[in-house]
Amino acid sequence: MKRACLIALLMTVALAAVAGAAPAEARQLIAFGARDLGDDPTTYGYLELSLAPTLALGIEYRSEGVMGASLRHGIMQGIYGELQSKTDGGEQLLEVGGWRAMPLGQSLGLTGRIGAQGELGGTGIWARASAELNIDVTDQVALFAGAEMTLLKKDGRTSTWLGVGYFF
Repeated sequence: MKRACLIALLMTVALAAVAGAAPAEARQLIAFGARDLGDDPTTYGYLELSLAPTLALGIEYRSEGVMGASLRHGIMQGIYGELQSKTDGGEQLLEVGGWRAMPLGQSLGLTGRIGAQGELGGTGIWARASAELNIDVTDQVALFAGAEMTLLKKDGRTSTWLGVGYFF
């Protein structure tokens, strides 16, 4: 638990330091929503900050005790890296891969990701793929719906989410 608090503190300090350095044309995002709407739903919060015109930092917290940090490089496509950790000190997952965003209409977009994922200190590597649909309601508010699945892993899983975000 101390380790999770230290990580959260360091991320907060880093976010505060880079928030003022974000490019003027960048759109920062804060989003909230629900995941896995079946028998055991959870909630999530997500913050994305543009560090440079082609680099974004994402921080996510899920109510089942998972915290994630990601870096994404590119404008409409590129590479990303993500680290997920259970706040109780459990498994830590590292993922690297590629992403692409494409507009489907004036206020509708689709983003897809596929990457290789593995547990830190573990020996196995598997794939994880996701897709997210975003609907711009206004210039500052958007709705999100997405799904992800683990591939090439014996105990793979799927996950879905719905959320609302505010660009600032």
